[in-house]
Amino acid sequence: MKRDFILVWLDETIDETDETLIKFRGITNTVKAINDIDVCVQFVRNSELYRIVLIISGSFVQKGIPLLHDLQQVYEIYILAKKKELYTELMKQWSKVKDIYVDNNSLYEALYQNYMEWVGNPVAIHIFNANTKIKFYQLLKDILLTIDYSPRHFHQLQTENSTETYLSQMSIWLYINNRLHTPLLCQALYSMNIEMIVKVACFIRDLHQQIVELHSKQFGKHQQNFTTYFGHVLSKNEFNQLKATKDGLISFQTFLLTNQTRQISLDFARRYKQKDDHIGILFAIRINSSIQSIPFANISHVSSTSSRDHILFSLFSTFRIQKIKRLENNDRLWHVDLIPIEKEEVLFSDKNGINRLASLLAEIIQTDEGQKLFDVLFEQTFNDDEKITLYYQLGSIRMKENKYTEVIQFYEKSIKILPKNSLKLANSYKRIGFVYHHINNYTKALYYAEKSLKILQNIPSVDDEALVVAYNFISVNHACLDNYSQAIESLEKLLEIIRKIYQPSHPSFILTWFNIGRMYGYLGEYDKAILYHAAALEHQQDKSFSVLPNRILLCTNLAELCEKTGRVAYTIVYNKALLEFLQEFRPVNCHDLIRVYEKLVGLYEQLYLPAHAFLYYEKIFNLKKMILSPNDIDLAVCQISIAQTLIKMKQYKKALSYAQNAMEIYEKMKASNIRKLIDIYNLIGVIYALDDNHSTAVSFFEKALKIQERILSPMNNTLIHSYDNLFTSYLAMDQIEKATFYFEKSIDLNREIDPYDCFSLIADFVSIGRLLIQIKDYEKALVHLKDAITVIEGAEYFDHPDCIEAYNIISKAYYETGDYPNALKYQEKNHESVINLSPPDYESLISSYDDMGGIYGKLNENEKAISFYKKAIEIKQANPSVDQSDLPLFHIKIGELLEKDQDYANVFIAYQKGLDLLQNDLSPDLTYLFSFFAKFGSLYEQIEDFTNALLCYKEALNMQLKLFTVDNSELLITYKNIVRLYDNMNQPLQVLPYYEKAINLIETIVPVQHDNLMIFYLKMAMALHTLEDYAKALIFYEKSFKIQRKYFRTDTLHLTKCYTNIARIHYNMGDYVKALTRYKDVIAINERYPPSNDLDLANSFNNIATVHEAIGKYPQAFSNYQKAIDINRKAIPCDLLNLATIYNNIGLLSNKMGEYSQAYSYYQQAIEIREKNLPTLDVDLANSYTGFGVVLTNMNEYETAILYHEEALRILESILPSTHQYLAITYNNLGVTYKKMGEYTKALYYYEKDLEILKANLSSNHPDLTVSYNNLGGIYFKMKNYPQALTYHRKALEIRQKIFHPKHPALAQSKNNLGLVHAAMNNVSKAMRFHKSALEIAQRSLSIDHPDLLIYKENIKPTKLKS
Repeated sequence: MKRDFILVWLDETIDETDETLIKFRGITNTVKAINDIDVCVQFVRNSELYRIVLIISGSFVQKGIPLLHDLQQVYEIYILAKKKELYTELMKQWSKVKDIYVDNNSLYEALYQNYMEWVGNPVAIHIFNANTKIKFYQLLKDILLTIDYSPRHFHQLQTENSTETYLSQMSIWLYINNRLHTPLLCQALYSMNIEMIVKVACFIRDLHQQIVELHSKQFGKHQQNFTTYFGHVLSKNEFNQLKATKDGLISFQTFLLTNQTRQISLDFARRYKQKDDHIGILFAIRINSSIQSIPFANISHVSSTSSRDHILFSLFSTFRIQKIKRLENNDRLWHVDLIPIEKEEVLFSDKNGINRLASLLAEIIQTDEGQKLFDVLFEQTFNDDEKITLYYQLGSIRMKENKYTEVIQFYEKSIKILPKNSLKLANSYKRIGFVYHHINNYTKALYYAEKSLKILQNIPSVDDEALVVAYNFISVNHACLDNYSQAIESLEKLLEIIRKIYQPSHPSFILTWFNIGRMYGYLGEYDKAILYHAAALEHQQDKSFSVLPNRILLCTNLAELCEKTGRVAYTIVYNKALLEFLQEFRPVNCHDLIRVYEKLVGLYEQLYLPAHAFLYYEKIFNLKKMILSPNDIDLAVCQISIAQTLIKMKQYKKALSYAQNAMEIYEKMKASNIRKLIDIYNLIGVIYALDDNHSTAVSFFEKALKIQERILSPMNNTLIHSYDNLFTSYLAMDQIEKATFYFEKSIDLNREIDPYDCFSLIADFVSIGRLLIQIKDYEKALVHLKDAITVIEGAEYFDHPDCIEAYNIISKAYYETGDYPNALKYQEKNHESVINLSPPDYESLISSYDDMGGIYGKLNENEKAISFYKKAIEIKQANPSVDQSDLPLFHIKIGELLEKDQDYANVFIAYQKGLDLLQNDLSPDLTYLFSFFAKFGSLYEQIEDFTNALLCYKEALNMQLKLFTVDNSELLITYKNIVRLYDNMNQPLQVLPYYEKAINLIETIVPVQHDNLMIFYLKMAMALHTLEDYAKALIFYEKSFKIQRKYFRTDTLHLTKCYTNIARIHYNMGDYVKALTRYKDVIAINERYPPSNDLDLANSFNNIATVHEAIGKYPQAFSNYQKAIDINRKAIPCDLLNLATIYNNIGLLSNKMGEYSQAYSYYQQAIEIREKNLPTLDVDLANSYTGFGVVLTNMNEYETAILYHEEALRILESILPSTHQYLAITYNNLGVTYKKMGEYTKALYYYEKDLEILKANLSSNHPDLTVSYNNLGGIYFKMKNYPQALTYHRKALEIRQKIFHPKHPALAQSKNNLGLVHAAMNNVSKAMRFHKSALEIAQRSLSIDHPDLLIYKENIKPTKLKS
């Protein structure tokens, strides 16, 4: 901690009038003259807050130094003596003795030079880029200046440290003259000792206030601009931070004293310039007196120094850093321009009193330093009332920030200091209750609410409004806890108080009545609920929607309550009132209106008032037309309802119009609404019949019947309705025979389903239910089955077989509709009945356990489901007479449930048990065998054991082939499973037969599955492409493409992959024109969809470049590579690795063009990207080194080329098997380099290693083999071993003639090589034949400027052949 210092002169003859002493005060005001050693020792001991610099002269030297040297306060000692040599040994003995001086002037100079070292640079500064830390200091300042301190701590400190009297009006004088509390203040601010700062807070506040008052007097009327200076010294680290923070902020952690005389401050800055680790700074502060953000004042009138130009700035003054420049060409002396921050840069707006203080404390408490300040302030500064108010304010602030734990902590702190049974204590409990309620902890909220109320009730003459709030809050929490009766008790007590203080129209009455009504509604006491809601509505005069409860909410609740109590007329009244209120708001909510209209329609239909219902139906229809599409099913449903209402009103023409409109909508969606179509045809028929148009009615009834007979069981009772309709119409048309026919059909059907006794009725209901379930009409099935259950439970026929079957069937119906809880409910009844059968029916019992397991499985209660399946297995195994054939199925079901839980170990066990049963059976069920193998395959695939998965899927396929013919669509699933695994295992050769089988199967399926066919064609093509069977691959790519064009427009992005695949095939086949065409198609499509396909576009240009490169159009190739690079660079995000690939390609091209420096540059860029973005052992990185080596070879930098090839080889040998083809490429490149170096033996060695690997990996006719044969032929040619050269060149030509197009440039190359060998062997005629053939092929496949073409033309010259 840095402390202020006092200069003490111990001398026998010294007094306060001594001229030297006065001169010393020019250095510092704190100079003390003492002429007694004991007095001096006592003074030093009492000066705990200061550092003492001692001057000892005369006879006091020998005696004084031993007494004073070891005191902690003593900082340095200077000796003043006439004979320096007398005290030289003393300096060696006592470490604090700085030097010995023989005269006053030399001593003065030394003291003047050491002044800054004593002061210890006591002004701390802070430099900021952002407002994070500065925010703390401004908060601290605002808090210190906001609190209305009690001066007791300050006065106590004053008594302890000084006998002087403190006057707030003298604060600047005390500060400037370093009197009274100034050293303590400086020490506290410099060290940021919060406790000490709080103790001198009165001094800080008074000092600030006096500066503000002086500023107002001095600068309030006239704007002044001037510059004031402050000399300071910074460490090198501080200075570097300052230089790096131009335009940032700098704050001075003190009351800053400056001087308008530049030279004085500059001299001050120079005093440290000779010290190695410090920099002198001259701060120039440009002031505009109109700026209000930093209070300052000219305090020259109170300074004891000779200067008249002192400006004192208030605490934590903050400035913006502007220019920083070197002074006097000296690196250790700098000038820094500062300006005050503008007013809008001040971080906190003005607030008043305790609210402002709470906001400041809430902000600052979030840091460790701020928490310390908070604790000190609360301990030393505030009285209990202030603390409570601040706790409340802080709680409110944290509540807004959702920091609920802190809120509660603040309120609990207030409780600890509040007196019992006080209003504020009740308030604190209430506040805690509100927090708990806010976080849905209603039990605790209620506890604190009741504690608050209890206190209020014990306070005489408590404010009624406080009780209102308390009772209301208690009722709210009871309601949240479903304690509706207790909530009502609180609300009724609340109502008693409200009656005393408010008029009936007051909102508190309305809200309380509404809440009481709600509670009675929750309790089912609807009459009381209506009474309170009606009172609330009667007195609610406010028409605003935002007020609660508003009239809409009250009317809605009243309508619902009246409906529940059967008061239809009142329900209508309140719904109409609700409509009025809804229509008052704009814009009107159509959906809300429709809901009310529908409610009124239902009510009027209930009262059989169709005309009234029709009015609201029309309103519903008109609104729905506004918000629905013309063919929406909901519109059809609405029109049917209107038509039925108009029929009741006997307005048949109008009814027909609505019904026909509905029919048109249903006919457009016939497939999905076939049953609705039956209803609408019957409805239209009824309308025509009622309008006496029976012939047309018959046509619609027959349409309906035709559909019914097609989709319904002959025993379906809905047929009776159609038969009756036709009978009626034919009878009206006097067509007796037809009428009789339909009458008899209706009677027969009626007799069959009409009950004669309970058991037959139950059986009929069950039969109808079963039939309806079979046709998946579960809704109607449930209607009949529920009727059966009603009869059973009414007659208590629980043990009858038909009754047991009824429970079983209704359970199945619910199961099929997905209503598993109801399915379980009835299956449990069935199960209970089956268990109680005597003798036991094992088949039924097994079936029941099976059904129970299935339902629990659907409810995801897998453990219970498994237990029921195991019970079924136990019964089967214990009763051999029971059919055992489906026993494996139960193991499948158990396995499936375990698989859902991912319990794979037990899944395997379950499936294996089932499979063992089947394999031990002499005639196993092949369907079950297929299921088990398919399940095992799926399991192995999930755990990525593809080999075993493949074996199981193949076994599953064998089972299917025994069950089905080869054209059965069921096989497709297994084919898909098998090909998916082969694809995952990257085995294209093995997958081909399965692709073929799948394709043959799909092509036979009717209707054709275009999606599947397209996918399998594509996958087949990709496999053939991988296997380099390009011709076949092209066939399947084109088949896939043709199907895809039926699904997508020709210019869509979906086709680009097809075009690209086809283009690659053409390229591989040497048909470069077609390849180029397809690649251009890809570009045309991609250019229509920028920018999302930038990378696809770049790849397309790259592909086109490879084609141009292959046919020797190097400039076009280079241009397209460059386009690909440009697009890739601009893409967001840029695909750096793809960019590296293109750099590699263009490097290869430049190499071919002989532009080796250019190639070198591109390869280098590729390497830079790959070295940064790929691991050190990566194939692509090795390939870049390989390309680099090739270029260096062509640049005749053979030794360096060898290094790069060997580095590539090192990487590849580390990560690839010894027979990998990438190693072959590297061997080949090493061979080429050694060949060019003339080291043919080494070249031959690497070429043979290349060929060895290729033969191990490739088919005998692979094109890559021809390159290797060519290289070996070439090296033997160089070694003049012409027979061997001929052998290898012939091998290359044989393969190329088999696999390439007759015009492929590779054929020209091979024939040219053979020509060269024959020429060397003097077989001129053969040489000429080969050279001519090579030239003919090249002229048809290469560009006229292709370098190979020029070579072939040269080789055919007779002089060339002879040579």
